[in-house]
Amino acid sequence: MQVLTVLLASAGVCLGLLVAPAEGTDLAQPAAQPAAPRRQKRDWIWNQMHIDEEKNTSLPHYVGKIKSSVNRKNAKYLLRGESAGKVFRVNEDSGDVYAFERLDREKIPEYHLTALVVDKDTNNDLESPSSFTIKVHDVNDNWPVFTHRLFNASVPEMSAVGTSVIRVTAVDADDPTVADHASVMYQILKGEEYFAIDGSGLIFTTTKNLDRETKAKYEIVVEARDAQGLRGDSGTATVLVTLQDINDNFPIFTQTKYTFAVPEDIRVGSSLGSLFVEDPDEPQNRMTKYSIVQGEYRDTFTIETDPNHNEGIIKPMKPLDYEYIQQYIFTIEATDPTINLHHLSSASARKTARVIINVTDVDEPPSFQQPFYHFQLWENQKKPLIGSVRAKDPDAARRSIG
Repeated sequence: MQVLTVLLASAGVCLGLLVAPAEGTDLAQPAAQPAAPRRQKRDWIWNQMHIDEEKNTSLPHYVGKIKSSVNRKNAKYLLRGESAGKVFRVNEDSGDVYAFERLDREKIPEYHLTALVVDKDTNNDLESPSSFTIKVHDVNDNWPVFTHRLFNASVPEMSAVGTSVIRVTAVDADDPTVADHASVMYQILKGEEYFAIDGSGLIFTTTKNLDRETKAKYEIVVEARDAQGLRGDSGTATVLVTLQDINDNFPIFTQTKYTFAVPEDIRVGSSLGSLFVEDPDEPQNRMTKYSIVQGEYRDTFTIETDPNHNEGIIKPMKPLDYEYIQQYIFTIEATDPTINLHHLSSASARKTARVIINVTDVDEPPSFQQPFYHFQLWENQKKPLIGSVRAKDPDAARRSIG
């Protein structure tokens, strides 16, 4: 009768068969020795370890199973790590892992733990500890949030269509590797008649007629949402755009006629009056130049610009004489040689004005007709007539001279 002994090894180890020899077998002859069983390395058997964040079902939440090839009744599973026993626990018999808290991927995207299988009685390791990771799977539970609620920007007035103004940024805390969870879409809710925004958050002009002198500031409200349309109160931001001034306006005379009265003895080069203009551009872009365009007196008067007040200062270039000319009338023009003609707002109808200068008489002393007189006198004459001199009053009144 044959005796069959079966040796079963634990999972992952080959089984060996020992067979007793049959009757009549020559035991002297060595029987063929069976190959020694080969020990195979035991391995940890893993399910995929991940869990959705913010699950609405009741706690605890099943995460997965840890399992070793060790097949002993006295084996038990343990977890080690910072979150072991707090956030995650394991069924020591089955190896099932559960989460005892609702997880937020935006706070902690993954947890690092160590799995152990030990003897229940001795707590000795039956396998080498194995490290593993539980990844928290993203759900689209965050809307884009702008880095600032208020942005300030500026752009030159009259800029070409498509001129960049500012780039705004909104950030979505969801996982960017999950399709459409963290992609941001922008839209202008207010100000879309003047500005537009592209997919990168760049705001640009859509009209070339942004005139600072008409409106200097614009308020834009921008909304950000993700590709699935999730939005919230913090998904909007305000952009304040200030137009930068350029020199695109001619100076305009505040009057069509300027009248001055000036004494005839005014000193050459001194101011006899001021001309005033209005220029809607900012002070740094006001460069008014005054000139005499009609009349015969361009060599008699000059007009200098006061750089501080943009006024025109009229000054005589030669002496005035009431007895010779009592009134000067001429036309003046105000222009700006530095103006940007490409962006000129409009041609001014009041670039010229009339100037009337009335010269007033000043009581001047008489003047001799000759600068020098020479007389000869004979000696020993009684009450001789030496000679005569003549003087006249230069004033128009021709007063008598005594």
